[in-house]
Amino acid sequence: MFEYEDWSKTLTNASLTSIHRQIASPLAADLRYYTRLSLVKLIYLAKTSVVTEWRVCMDKLVDMIENDRTLLIGSSSLQELSQHMHTFGIWEHSPIAVPPRQLYKAPHYLPAPTAADEGLLGQPDVPSVVFVALIVPRSKLKVFTGGTPESVGTPGLHLSISHGMTCQNSFHSIQCFFGKLRARADSIGVCDVEEDATGWNGSSDLVVTCQVPLYTLLLGPRRAVRVSLAVNTNPSTFQSTRKLGPTHAVFEAGFADKERVWLLKAAPGAATHSDQTCRFSRNLAMPGVVTQNIHVGLNAASQATTLRIQTEFAAGSSEANALEQGANVTISADSACTLLLTITGCPAVRLKFLLPIHGENTKTRISRKSCWIEVTVPIASALTDGGYKKHPFPVIRDQTSIISWGLPRVGLEELPIIPISDRMDWVHTFVSMALSEQERNLNKAVNQNRSSPALLELKESIHSIFLAAVGQHPRCGMVRAFQLIRDDTMSCDTIIIVSSVRDDYDAGTIFLDAYVIPLTNYRIRLMDSSLQAFVDSSPLSVKVSAQEEVFWKKLLPAAAERCRTWNHRDTCEYATSRNIPLSTKHSENPLCACGEAEMSEHFPNATKYYLFRKHATRIAIPVLFAVPYVESVIPQEFKHPAGARTHVLRNTSQATTSSVTPVEEGTPACNNCGALKLDLKTCNRCRKAWYCNHACQKADWKEHKKVCGKK
Repeated sequence: MFEYEDWSKTLTNASLTSIHRQIASPLAADLRYYTRLSLVKLIYLAKTSVVTEWRVCMDKLVDMIENDRTLLIGSSSLQELSQHMHTFGIWEHSPIAVPPRQLYKAPHYLPAPTAADEGLLGQPDVPSVVFVALIVPRSKLKVFTGGTPESVGTPGLHLSISHGMTCQNSFHSIQCFFGKLRARADSIGVCDVEEDATGWNGSSDLVVTCQVPLYTLLLGPRRAVRVSLAVNTNPSTFQSTRKLGPTHAVFEAGFADKERVWLLKAAPGAATHSDQTCRFSRNLAMPGVVTQNIHVGLNAASQATTLRIQTEFAAGSSEANALEQGANVTISADSACTLLLTITGCPAVRLKFLLPIHGENTKTRISRKSCWIEVTVPIASALTDGGYKKHPFPVIRDQTSIISWGLPRVGLEELPIIPISDRMDWVHTFVSMALSEQERNLNKAVNQNRSSPALLELKESIHSIFLAAVGQHPRCGMVRAFQLIRDDTMSCDTIIIVSSVRDDYDAGTIFLDAYVIPLTNYRIRLMDSSLQAFVDSSPLSVKVSAQEEVFWKKLLPAAAERCRTWNHRDTCEYATSRNIPLSTKHSENPLCACGEAEMSEHFPNATKYYLFRKHATRIAIPVLFAVPYVESVIPQEFKHPAGARTHVLRNTSQATTSSVTPVEEGTPACNNCGALKLDLKTCNRCRKAWYCNHACQKADWKEHKKVCGKK
């Protein structure tokens, strides 16, 4: 089903060098971050919002997957796919849809479970989807703990259920923990969990559990069923074959082994639930709204270009009455993917779309007699206006939570502080990598008196703050206090005080642990003396344009939400105003008051900052990187360095031997031996010549030194 499961294609297109690298030193990019569950969740999201013939659509999709003979590896996961589709209610496979006791025969004409079976299988209400838990002995985990991290890597795992040599099914959406299972005396097929908090450092066995269709266990005699924990098969795990054998099984036990294999009707530690309660439903109910369906508009090339939502109001509702009486209807952009529909005198209705949209280019149709409103809006792409270009830092709020949608969450106290030294020049290089190739070119155009996009201005300001915070700023050295000043009015409405620079090793980046104090007219009068002392301390003034100031006010709520440990109060201004940020206007506060004076243990104790503390909100300021799969981040001169030998395929049809590995156009060649490789090293002096290793560079130096370093 997934492209990487077509091994014939993988081995044909991948070079031997690439496969050897995956075997010798696997990288995070070699791991598979998506499973059947990822696909089903994506389909579920579409199904709950898009109106179409879903039964026909799903029948065709499943038929294509089942009949694709090129993906033989993926065929072992068909039952997992069926189980997830059943759980989410998007497609039904008859052996799962029908209760097992009502099946005359299980699949492949084998007997259905009978009352003579033991445990859960012998119960009259045996569910069609069950949980299997495998208890893996601690001693079997030495395959992961017995070597160095480099040799072990981060292999993916799955649960395998097999019936001798005739049938084998893989389930990748597993849950693992160290501890014990305790059966409940008052209920069959339900257990409690005693988790070992010490994890890998403890002595408890590993419990691996997942959901499976019950008929997976009925495809053969009970005594022939085997359950195993296995390592996923890919080039980076070939090295495991010597230790684990061809099946890559870490541990295996028979279905009859009651100590090691548990069959449950609920997840370990969960309350008892029926077969139907594991289905998910999406409640779009809003006061007065009867239905709200999304329709996709296609162009002549069958490309999605518009989204249309028709909102129908219940007869007699305040919205329906207002429409009949001729009330005014307004549509306004709310976020990258939402609009606000407002009928005069009625609460606003949020219209939620699946994709980023041009919120300013809407078309509206209103039927006042039938009481519905139809809104059509163009889809915004990554490189066009609208969408996330207008709302680059969305903060999502529902009835229970508020989250930063675009910035990853960070635990401030868990991430290490980077000590400041006199060797911090790498920060300038690192932060400079945040710009795309297009933004670098725009920077050159700005130097020619052309205007700069707001996001680019924001990146440049963050760059300056990073450099000053580590003592690398060319004008001021090390500074930890900053004020954002409008370049047209020379007035300040935001103060930022940096506490430290932290390493976000999960994301492979750094960020500023800081505090922000938004200044309103009232606060300026209240803190007049402290502000004067602050100005006298020579903070770094960061000049911002009017458009950049708006982006700062959109960034600050997201920067606060990504690191907060406090809870929003019932009186939170975000809830009462329904706006995040609260405002983007000058001298108005974009943040709610819930985070003020919270997490202030790292706030400076200087007297001049005393009055700032109670108005300060802790934030995590990120480096805003360009997205490499949307726009190029590598300068053109680094793609094809001048003076380097490159191999260009001029006519691939003339290739006569199948042993030649296809080489991509522009692949560099060694300046000495001419070898075509993707992992060549460049000359440290000129960065224009490529070599396999030091020996090749030394052999070529007599000729290369004539041009090395010359312009």
